[in-house]
Amino acid sequence: MQKTITGVFALNDPTAHAELLVLRRGGEALKNYRLNDTTLYVTAEPCPMCASALIHGRVSRLVFGALEPKFGAVKSKMKLLEDYAFNHHVDVDHGVLEKECIEKIKTFLRKREKQPRSRASRGRLHRKGGWDLTTFDHRPSTFQKRGEVAEWLKAPLSKSGSPER
Repeated sequence: MQKTITGVFALNDPTAHAELLVLRRGGEALKNYRLNDTTLYVTAEPCPMCASALIHGRVSRLVFGALEPKFGAVKSKMKLLEDYAFNHHVDVDHGVLEKECIEKIKTFLRKREKQPRSRASRGRLHRKGGWDLTTFDHRPSTFQKRGEVAEWLKAPLSKSGSPER
């Protein structure tokens, strides 16, 4: 099992969503870009970029807690993983620990708002469905290969989100 959080702001990389960072680490660990028989656990619903990466990476299953009403690409705004035109299907379970996930997001946002930063890096907050959210800079993600816990989990992350060697 591998955990990570987003690096969008820390790495100044708009593609450094937690899902992508953990998929990269999984690919490196398995020595294959195809992550067959894997499950990705995330706090909130993935965006279109991350949902597409799940298809390309052949992730078998996605589990997430909270819907993302602004950019969700699995159940909310779009339903990319239900489109059978793609060459791979990802099984989806959502609403798992939903209240806890929403609280985790709220806690993250409260802490983030207290941190001093430049106006350019602040991002916009939106009020939807009774809870505040930003665009995917708040979700820890987890990658698991059939329940195994591997040595690579202990490796520190480099700036790119890959394990240091």
